[in-house]
Amino acid sequence: MGIKAHCFPTPRLILPIFMMNSLATIEEIVDILQHPDPEVKRLEIVKVLNFNCIVGKGIYKVGEKVILIRPDTVLPDEPWTGIYKKFNPSRVKAQKLRGYWSFGIVEKVGLLPGERSYEVGEEVSQMLGITKYVTPVPEEPGAIAGLPHNLIPSNETLYQSLPLDKYLGQLVDVTLKVDGSSVSYYYANGNFKVCGRNLEIDLNKINKYTHHVTQLNIDEKLAYYCKTHKVNLALRGEIYGQGIQSSKNNPHSKLPLNVVFYNVWLIDEMRYAFKEHKYYFSKVCKELELPYVDILEENVVLTYDLLKKYDEDLEKVDGQPFEGVVIKGKDFSFKVINKHYDSKK
Repeated sequence: MGIKAHCFPTPRLILPIFMMNSLATIEEIVDILQHPDPEVKRLEIVKVLNFNCIVGKGIYKVGEKVILIRPDTVLPDEPWTGIYKKFNPSRVKAQKLRGYWSFGIVEKVGLLPGERSYEVGEEVSQMLGITKYVTPVPEEPGAIAGLPHNLIPSNETLYQSLPLDKYLGQLVDVTLKVDGSSVSYYYANGNFKVCGRNLEIDLNKINKYTHHVTQLNIDEKLAYYCKTHKVNLALRGEIYGQGIQSSKNNPHSKLPLNVVFYNVWLIDEMRYAFKEHKYYFSKVCKELELPYVDILEENVVLTYDLLKKYDEDLEKVDGQPFEGVVIKGKDFSFKVINKHYDSKK
């Protein structure tokens, strides 16, 4: 694959990873690459941040400001979206074009209203009517509006959005990403709560969120742990089984109803307990005898090859399709979505 040109992107404000979940932003083209298939004459690969997007040849230039639309977003019904929605009507996702993965969409800044200058990193999704894709979930009884104080919706950032040079070479854990429904079990100052991704759940209602409270004694275990350590924590996990996120490609949807934990949220500090922290998820779960996600690799060096391995090289882990992995370091974590899995959702 030959590099036609290269430039360094304009510096931008770096936010904590858990706050970097943009939908569509202004970015600069870093590289323009030839399509690896020499027979493909009309397509090329535009690199924006760490996203590789296949576009028509000769349309863009290195250093040009463009609109980058992230995967897992929903496009509006507008004339410019017709070509994209023809192939992926429900959401933007991984797509293989002539043997090469395209992940994300690049569009001209001229698509935006007005003639003002747009800055690199500026969020423009509202101007374009682009929204976050939310997997349809059957309505559950007992939803209470809003999350508790100091708890944010759980959502890891795609590695393609990050300044990877900051993290490469560090020791990390690679954990399996389970395709289910997000849940949080929260204990702070004597109060125990159960939450879905965006809502608190009434503990008196019986549903998939509250089911595990009594089954695993989560309320008693978490309360005792937090009181003993004089800390306020939220265990964040994924509920799976009994048809949750059902698809022929999701092995977890065919299992009995269960939960696995993948993170600990430090409520008072409003941040996650990353690798090597005393409240790292695996340490807490072992002490509480609660299930947690598989750690596929432990204390390995973060490299581009490691990312590519779970991004597109592997189609299965332990003989099963997998949604992706979460990479956890000393002060960061991010997700790697497996393109083979994403393209079939």
